[in-house]
Amino acid sequence: MIKKNPYLHAGKQQTANDQMNRIHTFALLAILLIPGLSTAQEGVKIGLRLSPIIGMANMTDSNKEDIPNLDSKIRLGWSYGLLVDYYFKEHYAFHTGVHIVNKGYRATFSNPSLKERVRVTAVEIPLALKLRSSEIGDGVRLKGTFGLSMDAYVGYRNKYEGNSPFDGTNGDGVNKNTKMLNLAGVSFIYGAGLEFSASDVGTIEVGLSFHQGLNNINNRSKSQRDMLIRANYLALDLGYYF
Repeated sequence: MIKKNPYLHAGKQQTANDQMNRIHTFALLAILLIPGLSTAQEGVKIGLRLSPIIGMANMTDSNKEDIPNLDSKIRLGWSYGLLVDYYFKEHYAFHTGVHIVNKGYRATFSNPSLKERVRVTAVEIPLALKLRSSEIGDGVRLKGTFGLSMDAYVGYRNKYEGNSPFDGTNGDGVNKNTKMLNLAGVSFIYGAGLEFSASDVGTIEVGLSFHQGLNNINNRSKSQRDMLIRANYLALDLGYYF
């Protein structure tokens, strides 16, 4: 009988339909939390976002100490969604929106042998201050953003190879049990970039932002894994405002 590792044990799977229902529910609630911003006010700008991301995780034990025999690596992902900026002054705006984010990480445990490829789906609502400079060129401005993001975790996928983290047996598999995650969390956001404006085509934004998870996403009571996981990601922000 293979000895279980307290960092590697988890529970049963949840259906894909349940995950999709949670995504739809949280997305709808998030949109309803942005009342009146779609009105034709001069200070409101609405746009769309598409961002390739590099996901990573800070993984420690319950005492916030490094976990022995663990190597954590990056995993590529993506994000898309709605952007809403309310400019209360020319150079200052309240930034929010609704973003669907697929982030994750890779982890390798050497004792016992286990490789994991984890993907987490979240609905994120940024609550941030956006600053922009005066024009430094024809329609070109510098911009910066910092604030918080309210995150709801609605999807989970763990593809593992080696000693199973779910029942201690030897074998490969996939776990999609969203109950392995805590329901919600908060992230700190900071970033910078450039804004390109033209009166006849709208505004294009390009920048980089870092999203630092402030909460543990691992539901230890369900997963029975004695570890703290904070999911972070670096995003290449590509935005278009109408």
